[in-house]
Amino acid sequence: GVSSSGLSSSGVTASGVGVTSSGVSSSGVSSSGVTDSGGKAGLAAFLGTWKTAAGVQTLSGCTQGVPDQHNTVPTTIELVFMPGTASDLVGTYTGQNSSGCSFLANVSGTTVTVPPGQTCTESSGTDTEVVTLESYSFAITGTADTAANEVASGTVTDETTSVTCDLSSRATYTRM
Repeated sequence: GVSSSGLSSSGVTASGVGVTSSGVSSSGVSSSGVTDSGGKAGLAAFLGTWKTAAGVQTLSGCTQGVPDQHNTVPTTIELVFMPGTASDLVGTYTGQNSSGCSFLANVSGTTVTVPPGQTCTESSGTDTEVVTLESYSFAITGTADTAANEVASGTVTDETTSVTCDLSSRATYTRM
């Protein structure tokens, strides 16, 4: 099955697709320009755990004749943002009985972005999926730093079946 944490779609096989996702997390500082101890403005606004409130994920253009799927993103997904060393942040999706999926991310104002072409790998049961992010943003909404919108696109490849699908995902998150 093809899946990707947070952006996930577990269960893509030649006979169909089933989706699972792991969530987003962050906690911290408002977007008023507050600087964390590392000297980077606004990182604290994202740090911590975020949980999926709602979302939709589409898998399309799958190989091996797998049909397109439009799925509701599970509300059991969490995304945790921690300070990074090679990037401003490291984001890790967890939930849906998967091993999680981590990625490097950078902050500009109230938005987190991911460099295009970055991959992350997750496992669930006997399936291993590789997610390649081509576009990703996680933007805080409002002034309380308690809600955010996530938009992602890329591909998901099931390493077991070699099925690859285009991935498009939109979700809202709340801070835990």
